[in-house]
Amino acid sequence: MKRKMSTISFGTRVMVRTAQGQLVPRRALTAIVSGSDFPVVWVCRDEVWREGMGVQDEGAVPWPADAVLAVP
Repeated sequence: MKRKMSTISFGTRVMVRTAQGQLVPRRALTAIVSGSDFPVVWVCRDEVWREGMGVQDEGAVPWPADAVLAVP
């Protein structure tokens, strides 16, 4: 999935591709950061975002950066 690396940052609306190939909406909690084995973007569901939770909260999930697309 193509993306502009500089467009993803805290609060960016993104679409993430699941293992089944579906695109689902999420909210970025970080820019692209180093994961254990590959770059990731920490994301959460919009409901979690609206509740004001952050990266250290249970709703945050590291997503492979190459499967994250910023929404204009």
